Amino acid sequence: MKRIIFSALTLLFIASCTGGSDAENSEAKVEFANNNDKISYAMGVSIGKDIAMMLKMQGHDSILNKDLLVRGLGDAIKGLQLSLHQDSCQSIVGEYLTSRAAKQREASLTQFEGVKREGEAFLEENKKRKEVTTTMSGLQYEILKKGSGPMAQLGDSVEVHYRGTLLNGKEFDSSYGRNETFKFEVSFGGLIEGWIEGIQLMNKGSKFKFWLPYQLAYGERGAGEDIVPYSALVFEIELINITPRSK
Repeated sequence: MKRIIFSALTLLFIASCTGGSDAENSEAKVEFANNNDKISYAMGVSIGKDIAMMLKMQGHDSILNKDLLVRGLGDAIKGLQLSLHQDSCQSIVGEYLTSRAAKQREASLTQFEGVKREGEAFLEENKKRKEVTTTMSGLQYEILKKGSGPMAQLGDSVEVHYRGTLLNGKEFDSSYGRNETFKFEVSFGGLIEGWIEGIQLMNKGSKFKFWLPYQLAYGERGAGEDIVPYSALVFEIELINITPRSK
């Protein structure tokens, strides 16, 4: 599907200049000597609103001193002498973000501990079945249909049909339901780890059922409304075609 992608800056300008009340958009308190002054102010409003929205969405706005935030922005933009050394700034922000991420992980684990335990218990029992093979990573699979074609390898482009469900059987995604195969390259960066490993266990024409521990699925974050953090997932994958990587 062809998509038209606008520049992020253009979208920011549109969103900022169309949002807010008339009072917020009033130019009564600022005098503009020329059009460049208006551009400068409009860009400041656009960037400022985007930063404010980002801070609010990420939960930073409640703890930050906004006057000092603006002062820091101004000093950096104008090239003035900084009140903190640049290396110190990077260290302070890095320590804050690391500490905050750790607290969020702890809170998430507390909230979804039951999901994590349920997945671990299920996989522990499932691996006892004679039809199931467990790899070193913890990935579990069962061969539903053997294929006779070549094995998929890292870097190959493949075409598959698949169905993804939670442990309770609730379907969250299916190429069968869309009546459209899924084509992709077997590579890191765009796929969850369980798929990268699992696809390479298959040959053309085969159909496998995979059970992914949360570490090989969407991890501590989850994905969307159905896949909460620490969810173990089930996938049935049918490998239809393989296009070897270019050498």
